[in-house]
Amino acid sequence: MESINFNELVRPFVLSALFAYGLTEALKPIVWKYAGDVFSPSIVRLLALVTGAACGALIDLDPEIIFGGAGGGALSAIVVAAVKRLIEKRGQ
Repeated sequence: MESINFNELVRPFVLSALFAYGLTEALKPIVWKYAGDVFSPSIVRLLALVTGAACGALIDLDPEIIFGGAGGGALSAIVVAAVKRLIEKRGQ
């Protein structure tokens, strides 16, 4: 198995992050409606992770690309949560 260099991993990472962000934001109201307040944040983060991994798998079935996609999805969830926290903090 040949190793993937950094430049080959950036494209699927960024694409997966954007795809995960879009799909997660679209499905978030449905998750909050049916999962309730207790489990919804965890389910939304897991959805972003799985969506990122699926996007990576659509790009290439190489495990490094799939894990890169999962990382992109996880990063999108973390960034969105951090930005929302900052906005709420500034609004107080």
